[in-house]
Amino acid sequence: MTFIRKFLAVVAIALAHLSVSGQGEINFRNTADTLIFTNSAVGGAATGPITGLSGTTYFFGLFVAPIGTSDPSLFTFTGSYASNTSAAGRLSGGTSIIPGFDPGSTVCLLVRGWSANIATTNYPAVVSYLSNPTFVGWYGESEIGTLALGGGVSGSTSVFGTSPEQIGGFTLEMHPIPEPSSIAVAALGFAALWSLRRRSH
Repeated sequence: MTFIRKFLAVVAIALAHLSVSGQGEINFRNTADTLIFTNSAVGGAATGPITGLSGTTYFFGLFVAPIGTSDPSLFTFTGSYASNTSAAGRLSGGTSIIPGFDPGSTVCLLVRGWSANIATTNYPAVVSYLSNPTFVGWYGESEIGTLALGGGVSGSTSVFGTSPEQIGGFTLEMHPIPEPSSIAVAALGFAALWSLRRRSH
């Protein structure tokens, strides 16, 4: 009976290993040729790479979609985060598992980044901020890469690089506090006039 239990335990461990190794992998870090930048004005040119760890902290999420997807809204979060390193412009999330896709399969990948005052490793908070920015933050999306996943017996490929299939560097753009719309300003003006008129009667 003890032999059977040991045998079943070995089988369970082997199956668990196969289920993990059956997921595709990607190297989620960039290079000196694919730096991440920020700007200091909406729509403005990049002013420099993201700071190292002694400055502002930045976070990045890795998103995946089936091959041929070109609409960024159709990408789903892989669960993998990265953050900036001690080297300016660099990020590292290590080797990331891409759930639902086997090693060797080709997928579309997208990276989204934001400053830590927007959120840390909590992408829903980033979505909430973007729908109503109430303070100055930085956010950006990469181009879409189309890559064959590593994993299993093959090594991990890199999401960032200079080949046409890989993702290059990109810029996190300033998102300022939005100014009141002209309609809101007009409504406030009307309310003030109405209040003054009531006091004069």
